[in-house]
Amino acid sequence: MAVLSKIMQELLAKIVKFHGTPCFVYFFDQVIRRIAEINDAFNNRFQISYAIKANPNPALVSRLVDKISFLDVSSSGEIELALKAGWSGNKISFTGPGKRDSDLSFAFQSQIGEIVLESVFEAERLNALAINRGQRQPVLIRIAPTRIPPGF
Repeated sequence: MAVLSKIMQELLAKIVKFHGTPCFVYFFDQVIRRIAEINDAFNNRFQISYAIKANPNPALVSRLVDKISFLDVSSSGEIELALKAGWSGNKISFTGPGKRDSDLSFAFQSQIGEIVLESVFEAERLNALAINRGQRQPVLIRIAPTRIPPGF
């Protein structure tokens, strides 16, 4: 665990006095630093995608708009949050099992960049919706192994 600087400790003490606890405090400069560290570690060969389910704080999601490449969402509510936070649909991927037809329709309407297909059944449902709307939808296909190798 990183040791907090004296300045950060004093700031947190003031925040606690004013807001009480529990209270969520984000040091966004550290978020930016970690993004840079990831980019440096991989020589900028990859684009970063943030899973909203990790922390759906609207202020955080909006501040990431021009800091990372993509968002990963798992529900219509998360799509709506992302759009309200300033993300364009083409920068959002929609993943997770249990997507309802209404979720898939909302993803179409929001012009989501990619929908991650979790099953043949979901692919068939999405295909039917696409045909019905006269649209094409970029997809990714999740492939799960039939067995987990030892040591995985």
